[in-house]
Amino acid sequence: MELKIDKVANLSGWKEYKILDTSDFVNVENCLCCKGKLKVIIKNKTESTNTKIDIGTCVNCGFTTYINKPSHKWIIDFYNSTWNKEEGEENNFVNKNLQSSKLTIALEKINFPKSGSICEIGTGRGGNFAALINNGYTNLVGVENSIHRAETVSKSLNNIPIYIGGFEEKKVQDSLKSHVKFDLIYTAHVMEHIYNPEETIELCSKLQDENGYLIVAVPNFIGEPSIGISSFLPHLHSFTKESMIRLLNNKGYEVIDDSYTTEFELFLIAQKKNSFNKKINNKIDYIKSSQDKFIKELKLNEIPLNKPVFYYFSKKNYSISSFKLLSKISIVRSLQTIYYKFIQRKKGYRSFVFTLIDKNKNQPIILNWKKSITLFYK
Repeated sequence: MELKIDKVANLSGWKEYKILDTSDFVNVENCLCCKGKLKVIIKNKTESTNTKIDIGTCVNCGFTTYINKPSHKWIIDFYNSTWNKEEGEENNFVNKNLQSSKLTIALEKINFPKSGSICEIGTGRGGNFAALINNGYTNLVGVENSIHRAETVSKSLNNIPIYIGGFEEKKVQDSLKSHVKFDLIYTAHVMEHIYNPEETIELCSKLQDENGYLIVAVPNFIGEPSIGISSFLPHLHSFTKESMIRLLNNKGYEVIDDSYTTEFELFLIAQKKNSFNKKINNKIDYIKSSQDKFIKELKLNEIPLNKPVFYYFSKKNYSISSFKLLSKISIVRSLQTIYYKFIQRKKGYRSFVFTLIDKNKNQPIILNWKKSITLFYK
């Protein structure tokens, strides 16, 4: 299936990042979770240049990621110079009165001791730390890439040590190693942003003794919106439950609880162990399920061929989508687009104008951008 994308009509908070050069992108052939083969399911290309960005799914575990992805330096530069560039300290409030979080509930379930040492990768605005403190946990350490977030959270919450930088950076690892081995490491909605999650899990293992806990929360591929998987730049990876279990297994962790997992979020409690029975499931056709997901959520079976449509999806839940047919007459189409853009903007929708020009289900979904491949961030 091929979509010729005419324009981005409205983004409602997202920003455009036009990819003009992919010469320093890195080619990836194998899944980092199980080393299986990645098969292309989304192809981003342009009419005017040879620039391309492919997204693939692992045939064995369903892990989905960039097949030719930005280099590590490119990603670091993006986060340093572009991501959340407009965010100021006033947006980094900490709710000191937060009494509970999914993390504190999970810790109660496994009877984790109040004195246990805890490291959070990606402290964000400090919500988990506030809830932990209010529940009597005292031995806390954090890691955060954002300088202003880290400083604001630390000052607001009794000067908790928060090391600034990427978790994998040597300076951060050296600082973490100065502490006792961590009884628990927790990370929520960070792993999908990290350049190499495999390296991150391995580093976690080195910071823990046997029976230490690792809790990982990430978006669940099943419920993660297709438009985000294909076009939201900061999400470099998308995990199925199977892929995350395999990744944890390969680094010496056994998943002991997944009861808090939902359609939209994987929430896995794992424990470091010397030996255990690894859970392997090869019964799912992950390529077909990935293709079916994109076709269904983008409504590609419903969109007529060779007729321009105004396609829009909810800002709050961008798997909810719809479309309206546009005239082939350019001036009428322009007026329709302006009208729909105004109406949908008031309702909080993001939107595109595109034409479906091929319905071949046996090939990857091709996103053919008019001038330059465009990905999005916020």
